[in-house]
Amino acid sequence: MPSLRSGYIPISTKSATPVIPLFLLLVCIASFSLPVFAAAPAWLQSMVDSCNKGSTQDCLNAGVAYKTGQFQGNKVAKDPAKAKIYINDGLQLAQKGCNQGNTQDCYTVGLMYFEGGVIPTDIPRGLNYLQRSCKGGYKQACDWLDNSGLRQMIR
Repeated sequence: MPSLRSGYIPISTKSATPVIPLFLLLVCIASFSLPVFAAAPAWLQSMVDSCNKGSTQDCLNAGVAYKTGQFQGNKVAKDPAKAKIYINDGLQLAQKGCNQGNTQDCYTVGLMYFEGGVIPTDIPRGLNYLQRSCKGGYKQACDWLDNSGLRQMIR
């Protein structure tokens, strides 16, 4: 009977059944192993790291990248679950910043609610955030409201 050192594993020790070469057994096992998941590309991992440190914009950018499968010409596998996590993290950070007086964060939240796409559309809530941003002195929010014609309507 062949030993394990010879590279063969006997199928049965009681009969004269053929033995399977060890390398063939390993190839079969390897072909049924779990898939190997690639790490996020460096450009995306950088965003995720910044998001984890509290960067609103990088959370939102990572979320958009996972939702659409690309960001500024860079490709990544779509992952709706990760997209939702990062977009929600970014939204929460922006809402917190807005509540602390960051008018740019108010603008970001306002656009997210007004335009929808990555979160459900809520126009009244979006306009509220955009007005807060404009009243707080964020010029881009005022310009957006002026260009959309909404500023005159809500005065």
